[in-house]
Amino acid sequence: SGSTVTGCSAGGVRREELAASLQRRTAAGREIERATAASPRSLLATAQYGGATYTADTDLIVTDSTMSGCNAWRGGAVYVRSGSASLARSTISNCIATEYGGGLYSAGGRTSLSDGTLISGCSAEGQGNSVFLLAGEVSYALPAPAGRWLPNARCEVYREACSYPSNQAAKQGACLEHRDDCALAVAAVDQPPWYCQNPTFVQACNWNRRAEARQALSP
Repeated sequence: SGSTVTGCSAGGVRREELAASLQRRTAAGREIERATAASPRSLLATAQYGGATYTADTDLIVTDSTMSGCNAWRGGAVYVRSGSASLARSTISNCIATEYGGGLYSAGGRTSLSDGTLISGCSAEGQGNSVFLLAGEVSYALPAPAGRWLPNARCEVYREACSYPSNQAAKQGACLEHRDDCALAVAAVDQPPWYCQNPTFVQACNWNRRAEARQALSP
C-alpha cells in the first residue's frame, strides 16, 4: 500500500507479472515509475499486456497505490487474464493502450475496484479509455471518489453547515459560496479559499464505513 507506479510499459523490468506459480501477490503503497514494455518474454502476449501488472491464475491485491504514465498494447496499467485483482484506495492515471483498455483490460477472472479507487486521464486508440471488458467480471464497491459518478448515484461529501460568527463574515461568505465545490472535493477544513467544513457522520456514499475513509476526507 502507499505505492506509486509511473511511466511503466508492458515487458518493462519493473512491471509486476503474476503467474500460476504465485498464489497471491500484494502491492501495498508501491511505486512503479517509467518501466517500459518492449522486451519480449517467452510469450509475446505477456510482453504486450499490462503496463504495470499482468495477472493470470493468481490473486493481485493493490492498496493505497498509484499507477501513472504506463503503457501497453492492451491494458495500459492493469491486465487481468484469470484469477482475481483487487484495487482499493488506489489511482490509475494517464496510462495509454495502443489497442484496448487504457487503464484496465479484463480478459477473464474477477476484478474489483473499491474505496475511492480512480481511473482518470487514460486513453486507448481502440476502445475503452478507462476499462475494456472482453470477458470476466469487473465491479466497483462504494465509496467512489468524491465528485465522480456511478450508475444511478453521484458521490458527494456531505459537510456540516457554515457557521462562522458575525465578525468572520468573509469566511462565512466564502463557505456558503463554495458549498458545491466542497461537496465534490477532498478539501482542507477551515482553509482558504473555500473554507470547507468537516464532513458529517452520515455520507451519501458510505465514506465513513471505515475510520480511514473518514480520515481521508478530514485532514
